[in-house]
Amino acid sequence: MWLKFALALIPIIWLIISLGVMRMPAACACVIGLVLTGVLAVVSFKLPVLDTMTGALEGIIMGIWPIMFVIVMALFAYNVTTESGGMKTIQDMLATISTDKRIIVLIIAWGFGGFLESIAGFGTAVAIAAGILIAFGLDPIRASVISLIANTTATAFGAIGLPILTLAEITNLKQENLSFIVTLQLFVLVVLVPFILVILTEGSIKAVKGVGLITLMSGLGMAIPQVIAAKFVGAELPAIVG
Repeated sequence: MWLKFALALIPIIWLIISLGVMRMPAACACVIGLVLTGVLAVVSFKLPVLDTMTGALEGIIMGIWPIMFVIVMALFAYNVTTESGGMKTIQDMLATISTDKRIIVLIIAWGFGGFLESIAGFGTAVAIAAGILIAFGLDPIRASVISLIANTTATAFGAIGLPILTLAEITNLKQENLSFIVTLQLFVLVVLVPFILVILTEGSIKAVKGVGLITLMSGLGMAIPQVIAAKFVGAELPAIVG
């Protein structure tokens, strides 16, 4: 069992090393990862070659539709908004709310990013939110890290609840009950993550000073509606309502 577990981790470890350490182009690293996964499936897990090939083909098709389609459309909408001047209007509006980068991060990375994740998913929340934060003067790396961390909890109900709906279908569990349990499991994290974002914005725990109540309300304002929506509606709306 443990041997098979270790073997199953090899393609994931390969992607981490090839992309993060070796700086290999993503297309090359992923193709090698696909071949490596196929070989392990056939040799180590005794999966028939035909099933392995059809499984890979299904994954490729799903990567193109709907995942790639959703990402392209989200980036297209962002670029149109930017070129039309709409993004400048949004920035000006946010600037009238606050010039404090900590507040901007909570609005964009946490609030708007969570909304993007809930309706689109597949990385759009990180790409678009990070772009807006960079426009507000944040360092690109810092903006990207903040957007990634802000996106951690919303992914459970991303793309209109797709992860929970898929899990419910595979496990034959009621998606309403599953959704409710997941929101309870995430509650503490949803409250905690805004504090992490504020700390990362200034690079010090002292950054919470002066915005502690707003940060707490940002977490509770996301967590409580999620629990209510999951309890009475299901997996589709918790992140959107939050």
